[in-house]
Amino acid sequence: MRFENFEAAIHVDGSALKEYEVTFDERTKQATCWIASEEGKPFEIVYKPIRAVPFMVSGKVDVDGRHLGGFSIEAYHRNKKRIGYALSTDIARPFLFTTLQVTDNEAIASAPSPALGEIQIEVWHIERGQYSPGMVLDLSINPTHENSKKKMVHHHQVNFGAEQSHNCSFITSKRIEKLVTFVFKYRSLDILIDDGIVPRTKPRVSFKKQKAAKLDADEPAQSSSSAKGLRGMLGSIKSKFSDKPASSHLHLYCTSTLDEEDEELPEYHP
Repeated sequence: MRFENFEAAIHVDGSALKEYEVTFDERTKQATCWIASEEGKPFEIVYKPIRAVPFMVSGKVDVDGRHLGGFSIEAYHRNKKRIGYALSTDIARPFLFTTLQVTDNEAIASAPSPALGEIQIEVWHIERGQYSPGMVLDLSINPTHENSKKKMVHHHQVNFGAEQSHNCSFITSKRIEKLVTFVFKYRSLDILIDDGIVPRTKPRVSFKKQKAAKLDADEPAQSSSSAKGLRGMLGSIKSKFSDKPASSHLHLYCTSTLDEEDEELPEYHP
């Protein structure tokens, strides 16, 4: 999504996920869209200024209602991505779409957050502070009670993958002004289709295949009449030229042409 002077996206396998039903609120400076999540897929959060800005900015990240800190871009720099939550300056756990965890044990179940199914990035103008040792959060996720799930339309939640190498540093900062907010609402693809957010795609059919199918359907009904018509035409020609010398020859050619290219039918692209 692009809003104001910033752009943000959720990347899976190195490419931005397709965004559906993008809306913009000029009053709150918030852009919102839907994306399709896939179980077991790690993802990255990417944001950048469209035009370089002369001050430092930070992307404050909230996932499923949990604040996971910010990631900053130096003045005049253009791009930043976040693969997950940094446990230290050299180790991180990547973001991961997973199945919603449920339980029937009321002792360990928790009420689902109203922001479950949302990835939010608030972009702030900040002032740099001092280097910091960082802050380690408890990344464990309490399961949702199965009775709550029956009232919900969520199949997925964000969890964290195995630890991996990752270089970063930590700083303190002072927030000056919130510039823009991006909200990515994620659901499984089947839910988005059922809710009408993602259109059902139609199979790609070429003109050639359509015509071949039509010919196959018409062939049984036309074969008999076509044969009778051809015999009648040949009989007429034969009688017309029956008085010609035996050395004369009549050559009949049956040709079929298709002028148009084998183009594919237009397909709806949202």
